[in-house]
Amino acid sequence: MIELDSSNLYENGKKYLQLVDELERNIDYIFNRMDGMPDVTLEWQGNSVKKFLNNAHKDKKQFKDFITTLRSYGNSLLSQSEKIELCAKRVKL
Repeated sequence: MIELDSSNLYENGKKYLQLVDELERNIDYIFNRMDGMPDVTLEWQGNSVKKFLNNAHKDKKQFKDFITTLRSYGNSLLSQSEKIELCAKRVKL
Protein backbone atom coordinates (compact mmCIF):
# COMPACT_ATOMS: atom_id res chain seq x y z
CA MET A 1 0.00 0.00 0.00
CA ILE A 2 1.25 3.47 -0.90
CA GLU A 3 0.28 6.30 1.40
CA LEU A 4 0.74 9.87 0.26
CA ASP A 5 -0.35 13.02 1.98
CA SER A 6 -0.73 15.54 -0.80
CA SER A 7 -1.63 18.40 1.55
CA ASN A 8 1.50 17.74 3.60
CA LEU A 9 3.58 17.62 0.42
CA TYR A 10 2.00 20.89 -0.71
CA GLU A 11 2.65 22.63 2.63
CA ASN A 12 6.24 21.43 2.63
CA GLY A 13 6.64 22.74 -0.91
CA LYS A 14 5.35 26.15 0.19
CA LYS A 15 7.75 26.20 3.15
CA TYR A 16 10.59 25.10 0.89
CA LEU A 17 9.87 27.99 -1.50
CA GLN A 18 9.77 30.43 1.42
CA LEU A 19 13.23 29.22 2.46
CA VAL A 20 14.48 29.63 -1.11
CA ASP A 21 13.16 33.21 -1.11
CA GLU A 22 14.91 33.87 2.20
CA LEU A 23 18.16 32.42 0.85
CA GLU A 24 17.88 34.64 -2.23
CA ARG A 25 17.31 37.73 -0.08
CA ASN A 26 20.34 36.86 2.05
CA ILE A 27 22.56 36.32 -0.99
CA ASP A 28 21.38 39.64 -2.45
CA TYR A 29 22.07 41.34 0.88
CA ILE A 30 25.60 39.92 0.99
CA PHE A 31 26.40 41.08 -2.53
CA ASN A 32 24.87 44.53 -1.93
CA ARG A 33 26.87 44.80 1.29
CA MET A 34 30.08 43.82 -0.47
CA ASP A 35 29.38 46.31 -3.27
CA GLY A 36 29.14 49.08 -0.67
CA MET A 37 32.47 48.34 0.99
CA PRO A 38 34.67 50.59 -1.15
CA ASP A 39 32.31 53.57 -1.50
CA VAL A 40 29.56 53.47 1.13
CA THR A 41 30.98 51.90 4.29
CA LEU A 42 34.62 52.50 3.34
CA GLU A 43 35.51 49.21 4.99
CA TRP A 44 37.80 48.14 2.18
CA GLN A 45 39.33 50.32 -0.49
CA GLY A 46 41.87 50.04 -3.23
CA ASN A 47 42.60 47.73 -6.12
CA SER A 48 42.30 44.57 -4.04
CA VAL A 49 38.61 45.17 -3.31
CA LYS A 50 37.90 45.79 -6.99
CA LYS A 51 39.57 42.51 -7.89
CA PHE A 52 37.67 40.71 -5.12
CA LEU A 53 34.33 42.19 -6.23
CA ASN A 54 34.96 41.27 -9.86
CA ASN A 55 35.58 37.66 -8.83
CA ALA A 56 32.60 37.67 -6.46
CA HIS A 57 30.26 38.89 -9.19
CA LYS A 58 31.38 36.05 -11.42
CA ASP A 59 30.22 33.71 -8.66
CA LYS A 60 26.93 35.60 -8.23
CA LYS A 61 25.58 34.12 -11.46
CA GLN A 62 26.21 30.63 -10.08
CA PHE A 63 24.33 31.55 -6.90
CA LYS A 64 21.42 32.86 -8.96
CA ASP A 65 21.41 29.70 -11.08
CA PHE A 66 21.40 27.63 -7.88
CA ILE A 67 18.42 29.62 -6.56
CA THR A 68 16.60 29.05 -9.85
CA THR A 69 17.22 25.30 -9.59
CA LEU A 70 16.04 25.20 -5.97
CA ARG A 71 12.93 27.16 -6.88
CA SER A 72 12.13 24.71 -9.69
CA TYR A 73 12.33 21.85 -7.17
CA GLY A 74 9.89 23.65 -4.90
CA ASN A 75 7.50 24.31 -7.77
CA SER A 76 7.77 20.65 -8.72
CA LEU A 77 6.73 19.66 -5.18
CA LEU A 78 3.64 21.86 -5.49
CA SER A 79 2.80 20.52 -8.92
CA GLN A 80 3.24 16.89 -7.90
CA SER A 81 1.10 17.36 -4.79
CA GLU A 82 -1.70 18.74 -6.97
CA LYS A 83 -1.39 15.81 -9.39
CA ILE A 84 -1.49 13.33 -6.51
CA GLU A 85 -4.60 15.02 -5.14
CA LEU A 86 -6.32 14.84 -8.54
CA CYS A 87 -5.44 11.14 -8.86
CA ALA A 88 -6.72 10.45 -5.37
CA LYS A 89 -10.02 12.20 -6.14
CA ARG A 90 -10.45 10.17 -9.32
CA VAL A 91 -9.82 6.90 -7.48
CA LYS A 92 -12.37 7.80 -4.77
CA LEU A 93 -15.07 8.36 -7.38
